[in-house]
Amino acid sequence: MAITLIAVGVIGTFEGMLQQRFACNDAYAELDKMLRDKKRCDLADRLVDYRLAVNVLKHGAGRSYNTLLSRRTELPFAIKGAGEAFFDEGDVSEVGGLVDTRGEFVSHCIDLINEIREAIGIN
Repeated sequence: MAITLIAVGVIGTFEGMLQQRFACNDAYAELDKMLRDKKRCDLADRLVDYRLAVNVLKHGAGRSYNTLLSRRTELPFAIKGAGEAFFDEGDVSEVGGLVDTRGEFVSHCIDLINEIREAIGIN
């Protein structure tokens, strides 16, 4: 569960930093436009996936989950399918939730943020 809290905190803190940097309420929309203008759609798309995953971690099933579920095989992380109870039945390290945050989920979030910061030139 601690890993889930860290992932939510990492993405949320990055959003707060962006809001201060861009002095706007919808920092992710501004960032998305900036990344796409710089031809870094790969980063913009990955950020969307991780933002949706964090929404699912926070709120459970809903629009974000359905969007991710429709692209389940393309995602860089695992999500449970509708009605699935486990990622790996019998694995005691698994905690409840629709997104598998075990393994490298958090480090991928951090790597993505660092790539974005480098791409747009902020520290």
